[in-house]
Amino acid sequence: MDDSGSIENQDFADMQTFIIEFISTFRIGPEHIRMGLVKYAKLPKKEFDLETYSDAAKLKEAVKRIEHEGGGTMTGKALSSMANHFKEARDRKVQKYLIVITDGESQDKVTAPAADLRDQGVIIYAVGVSKAKEKELQEIAGDQTRTFFVQNFDALKSIKNDIFRHICSPDICKDILGDVFFLTDSSASISDEDYQKMKNFMKSVISMSAIGQNEVHVGVMQFSTNIKLEFPLNQYYSKEEMWKAIDNMQQMNQNTLIGNAITEVSEYFKETSGGRSNLRQWLIVITDGESQDSVTGPAAALRAKGVLVYAIGVGKAITSQLVEITDSSERVFTESNFDGLKDLEKKVALKLCDPRKRMQEDRKSRHYFSGGRVPKHR
Repeated sequence: MDDSGSIENQDFADMQTFIIEFISTFRIGPEHIRMGLVKYAKLPKKEFDLETYSDAAKLKEAVKRIEHEGGGTMTGKALSSMANHFKEARDRKVQKYLIVITDGESQDKVTAPAADLRDQGVIIYAVGVSKAKEKELQEIAGDQTRTFFVQNFDALKSIKNDIFRHICSPDICKDILGDVFFLTDSSASISDEDYQKMKNFMKSVISMSAIGQNEVHVGVMQFSTNIKLEFPLNQYYSKEEMWKAIDNMQQMNQNTLIGNAITEVSEYFKETSGGRSNLRQWLIVITDGESQDSVTGPAAALRAKGVLVYAIGVGKAITSQLVEITDSSERVFTESNFDGLKDLEKKVALKLCDPRKRMQEDRKSRHYFSGGRVPKHR
């Protein structure tokens, strides 16, 4: 966290807000995500290390208490100081991340100390604000895809989710239990190539989920004029089995009846069909066109059972109809073609495992997951 004299008090406060909101994105705990913070100007100063605070509330209060002091911009010296802070994490063999936020050019060299950290397994993200130099950000991160730039500190909030998506891995989703059903369009308007891209999308989201008999269950149904159940929630408990079943799917090449499909798939969320109504349940609808029957009633009936619905529209899909399916524009994704599904893979996977977003959405369905692996009721 840059604490140099070129940063105004309001800018420093914006940086604190960014860090506090970033903390809210993660599941904080001794056996989950741990965070430390160092601010620097001419010299680095540890505010708290990875073991100081064990919950998000205390972390946020600690960030609020940080005072802006000012000074020079010795980013290289600050980077050199970070190795010791990661020592215990290195011994535990967990993934390590460093996020550097700076508003200007360093007065010392950053290349060697940043490379030393990366050699020790620390993945570095460099966030530049205002007068930060793009070349220097790349020297710090070691990869252009891990550099971010905004014009002012107030704009930091616009990149929070981008950084989160970068560093969120399947391990972060391990403790999320629930049932996920894919309901996929199999109409004649989808080409063979696009049909395969839809299969690849499902396989990728599954690969980022914690699949297992006591973890995430997945089912797949495709629809056209009729519906075809590919596999229910209680048939496969390994990613490999699911991938193979998806590979074997055959396109139906009929019309587009989404309402009928939602009514049919709702039966497979029941306990008699392998559903676990005491856990979180999601439906992900993928379609490339407008439904030829009504979706409003079937979708409302499914949501009333506590199923959270997401809709992905491709090509000529009608956004207003997708909102009717989900009852929220925030749970609608649209892409101009099936190539765009590639960009949605991680976004959708995170929707299924982001604890903060999940708890916000759970207010309607009165479910939430607490700190452990066992679901509890409010």
